[in-house]
Amino acid sequence: MGFLYTLIIGFFAGVIGRFLIPGKTPPSSLIMTTILGMIGAVLASYVCQSMGWGNMDEPVGLFGAVLGAIVVLLIYGKLRQK
Repeated sequence: MGFLYTLIIGFFAGVIGRFLIPGKTPPSSLIMTTILGMIGAVLASYVCQSMGWGNMDEPVGLFGAVLGAIVVLLIYGKLRQK
């Protein structure tokens, strides 16, 4: 259930992250944005758990997922520019 919750939160985090990133290089589709948001949420969950901020049963919250999604979206935008 924790992984499914992380994916659902990642969907919303990807959408929020897309609106928070300035510039003209966000991913071109909503599907790609949500996939990258889900990846960011999973990575943020892993980082938070490895730093001891949460247990393995506790998924990352919306704030952490949005931060993870923003990081992944920015990296994707930089790679796509080149």
